[in-house]
Amino acid sequence: MDKTLKATFLLCLRWIHFSSVGAMTPAILTDATEQIPLGLHLEILEEVTGNWTLEDVLTSPISQHFYRNTQKVPNFGFGAPVIWVRFQRNFPTR
Repeated sequence: MDKTLKATFLLCLRWIHFSSVGAMTPAILTDATEQIPLGLHLEILEEVTGNWTLEDVLTSPISQHFYRNTQKVPNFGFGAPVIWVRFQRNFPTR
């Protein structure tokens, strides 16, 4: 698996505490959840160099450059820079 794709995949799967959590709408998961369109729950960071690591993206000052996605289905086309995404998930208590 490509290093950048693997890092992006790991970032999506891992619970991350963000400094801007209040700006993000969490994806709420329950026992009945089968599918959630994540597009409007994403924050996006576009990297032009392709050199950042997962640790770089998780820490300031780089992590402060994520912006809230406004498209149901983000599309960056072909030849786009490296795209990092993050989202907050919420598991309500029973």
